[in-house]
Amino acid sequence: MKQIILICLFLIALIVKYNPAPPFGASAVKNTQVPAHVSFTKVAYADEEEMKPQKPDTSVLTAKSKPNISGTGKVSFYAHQFHGRRTANGERFNMYALTAAHKTLPFGSRVYVVNPTNGKTVWVRINDRGPYVGERKFDLSLAAAQKIGIVKQGTARVQYQVFLPEKKKGGKGRHVVG
Repeated sequence: MKQIILICLFLIALIVKYNPAPPFGASAVKNTQVPAHVSFTKVAYADEEEMKPQKPDTSVLTAKSKPNISGTGKVSFYAHQFHGRRTANGERFNMYALTAAHKTLPFGSRVYVVNPTNGKTVWVRINDRGPYVGERKFDLSLAAAQKIGIVKQGTARVQYQVFLPEKKKGGKGRHVVG
């Protein structure tokens, strides 16, 4: 009888260990009936190797000496819930990369962010859209938020300078900045 109990406990432990957990923040679904008009898309997660902390992107150091736009505004950050998901420009979001989201800046824009309360700074690259909460200017990745020391409070008022990407020869169109 003890052997059967031990075998059952062992099997339960294996199931718990190898059963994939729902994504961070997911809740259990109580109603299993799905209306015909609802469709689901599978969330693809990147390889773990690709999503490890990365060295800072040093290409931002070669940005123009004069910013296209500068100002102050409220920023926030996003992390675990979106880690590995696709960003608006098609990349996979990596919370350890120095990136940010903005509603209208062109992808590839470089932003120099300064936290005036502690003097900490960070360069980020725009690769996503957002934030869509209140009057926030940027949503920083977790790594960028850590660099300027805003993780504990979640949001902060910062100063920023935007360096738009260089236009390619023959390229047309205007950048919409807000």
